[in-house]
Amino acid sequence: KTRPNTGIPMFDVTGESGSTTDLLLTRFDYQPARSHTFSLRAGFYWNETLGSVSGRQTLEQQSTSKYQRHSIVGSHTWIVGNSAVNELKVQYLPMTYDNQATTTTPQREFPSAILGAGYRYPQGYSEWQYQVRDDFYVTHGAHNLKWGVEASRIKLTANLSVSKRGRYWYARDPLDFADPATWP
Repeated sequence: KTRPNTGIPMFDVTGESGSTTDLLLTRFDYQPARSHTFSLRAGFYWNETLGSVSGRQTLEQQSTSKYQRHSIVGSHTWIVGNSAVNELKVQYLPMTYDNQATTTTPQREFPSAILGAGYRYPQGYSEWQYQVRDDFYVTHGAHNLKWGVEASRIKLTANLSVSKRGRYWYARDPLDFADPATWP
């Protein structure tokens, strides 16, 4: 629960807030021969939050955020003779974050209360990561050697809006917040 503290009874009402999170993890392994192992790992994470407010913020200042992050990793491990191992990994990692105001009206800041959508919304981004990695390990006598290659690609799109709906400041409170005709 959340509750503003503006000192104005029409705004100082209790509202909902909170967060829910879901997580799913999976793992599959397959070994067709002693020298070959295949594995697949996947993780899925979801979070939704209805933000809280405080002080001069009214419930109109609340925001919702949705965050998703997933990871899928496949690998092949090959034991090459008695002294070498080759490990190949492929990963896909998509992620999204979306933060929205709960109303579409402009932000209006009065000395006693802040009305309307927060000026920082909407905001969000999406990111996609792709990775391929191949490592080779060799043991020769008292020496251990490791070398490999890695290729990564990251694609990012972002929406970082500020003051998209407008933002207004007032030097004094209106005579009646419920009647916009009395606003300064």
